[in-house]
Amino acid sequence: MPWEVVEGLGQVDTESPLWRYMDFAKFVDLVLNQHLFFPTLKTLAKVDPYEGAFTKEEVKIALAMELSPDDLKQTSDSAKTAAGVSCWYLGSDESEAMWRRYSGSVGVAIETTVGRLITSLEDSKYRLNGGRVNYCDFATHNKPFFDRGELDWILRKRKSYEHEKEYRVIAWPDCHSDDTCRKDVDSSASDFSTQIHGEESSQINGEGLSVECDVSKLIRRVVVGPRTFDPLKSLCESIMKSKGLVVSVKRSKMVEPPHELSPEDYKWVEDMKKSRAD
Repeated sequence: MPWEVVEGLGQVDTESPLWRYMDFAKFVDLVLNQHLFFPTLKTLAKVDPYEGAFTKEEVKIALAMELSPDDLKQTSDSAKTAAGVSCWYLGSDESEAMWRRYSGSVGVAIETTVGRLITSLEDSKYRLNGGRVNYCDFATHNKPFFDRGELDWILRKRKSYEHEKEYRVIAWPDCHSDDTCRKDVDSSASDFSTQIHGEESSQINGEGLSVECDVSKLIRRVVVGPRTFDPLKSLCESIMKSKGLVVSVKRSKMVEPPHELSPEDYKWVEDMKKSRAD
């Protein structure tokens, strides 16, 4: 389905570089099966319980509107299964923290751009949009999500995760005629969906959504992690070649010794020597 642009909610330039850090097994699955997994907020909340949670201000407003704690829980639970998200690091350079957190001892990173990521998902059966994550203090944040819509709910995390510089793609299971899509969702109504969309909408069953992805359009470069074994670069190249993909595979720059000079650098040194001699 076409990408939906939502103005004012974390939009970035399509040429902005993105990174996805993962272990080797997930890299193999992505390349061979041509799918990206989009976990729900409910799945992500197993690691960070603030995913899909209310801020203190939102709880106060809800209670003032005479909503019960059960109402709040039902709304939160429904929101956490309303969509799946794919999380990417937004930045031009490698992140040592992201290597440690998400790649394990046998890690691989995919480098792409926002535009390439969007293009790689254009044949998906799901409705897609997304943007930059907003990092906030849930105790003091005073812009309730219901003033801005469900994207504000999904595109926010605690400030303690700010180093992740996250960009999220959101997949919405708004399918009504495709039987293969209906296997992924539960069409039961929810207060959250009715509030946000003005109608009943689908909720995701299970851990998340498996979304079709054209890897040839997605991957600009593959980088092998700084703590991995030497043959991993060759393994990545072989897997890419088996799918007819011609993509550069490099070792992480973090393993390079300090001040290593390139041939161009040595040429500059020689030119400087000659100019000083003259």
